[in-house]
Amino acid sequence: MPLPQPVFRSLKAVDRALPWDLVLRGDSLECPCCGGTFRRFRSLNGRPNARCPRCNALERHRVLWLYLRDRTDIFSAPQSLLHFAAEPGFEDRLRALPDLEYASVDLYPKNDFQQKVDITAMQYDDASWDVVMANHVFGEVPEDRKAMREVFRVLKPGGMLISQTAVDHKVTETDENPGWGATAHIPRGGSQPVGANIRRYGEDYVTRLEEAGFEVEFVPYVDQLDVATVERHALREVGGRMTGNDIYIGRKYTT
Repeated sequence: MPLPQPVFRSLKAVDRALPWDLVLRGDSLECPCCGGTFRRFRSLNGRPNARCPRCNALERHRVLWLYLRDRTDIFSAPQSLLHFAAEPGFEDRLRALPDLEYASVDLYPKNDFQQKVDITAMQYDDASWDVVMANHVFGEVPEDRKAMREVFRVLKPGGMLISQTAVDHKVTETDENPGWGATAHIPRGGSQPVGANIRRYGEDYVTRLEEAGFEVEFVPYVDQLDVATVERHALREVGGRMTGNDIYIGRKYTT
């Protein structure tokens, strides 16, 4: 039986107020996103060691941060990055990079820094960004193919899309079911629901990106790392409701 709403809200308030980074301090696990070390991470949706007690980064966020740090030059080379729906803890650290021209954007901005951008109709010129990052975004966009074409349009030749996306590798075709977005909501003044996927991607996710113009590389990054690194940062989603931490790279090789 679900808890009464007043009780649920009170418990949530207590949870937010607790200094979890102090409660769980230790040295068994390390979050690469914030650098904190803990005896364990917090659980979420039935997954133990899912959420960093300090910055709230989940498994997929930690995987992505390691990939950006160790397999790209985003932290070191001058370039521009357009970032949709910024992950917890990423925005401030990316903004602080001296050689990165960085824009954090969202259809419904969540802070004063974020700019309002509709991924299906962007206000940017053709070939204006080196990198676009859109993780767990396309599954919430009603016209996802249009969004993919727009991302391709605004990327410079040689540019790159980074897209972490949940894909069901056991099925070939994407299952379109807007009913899955029943838990989503439309923000005041908005026109598009947010907060829940409206499709379950199959293996044809790659085909959709290719149809937009991309050359696609599938990167199961956790499988490419040594066991000690995976365990130290608790990178695998184990048990409970999983969201997917595989990475897809889309490269624009045409003008």
